[in-house]
Amino acid sequence: MFLTLTVIALGIAFLTRPDADKTRDLFRAKVQEQIAMQDANGTRKPAENAALAICKVNTAACADLIVSATQMTYTDRKIYARVDVKGLGQTATCYGLFARLTCMGDLPGSQ
Repeated sequence: MFLTLTVIALGIAFLTRPDADKTRDLFRAKVQEQIAMQDANGTRKPAENAALAICKVNTAACADLIVSATQMTYTDRKIYARVDVKGLGQTATCYGLFARLTCMGDLPGSQ
């Protein structure tokens, strides 16, 4: 029984891991979410607060700009995908599994 469930879970993981294009889309959505969640009145420099305020007006365009300035290295691990992200002085490692992307580290544009 346990072996059957394990095989089913691995099969689902294999079939639902995001490819490179889907990973970029998921990453863009994560960046856009980060922009929306940031406090424009935070403890940043005035220029950073102004840039964030502008980004909040059009989070999609700002996320596109950040993603275009980001280097992403996609590695297919068969069951999951690993994505190393570098950009704007920040780095993160993301894992794609079950059509989701989970990131550890500072995403570009998050500070």
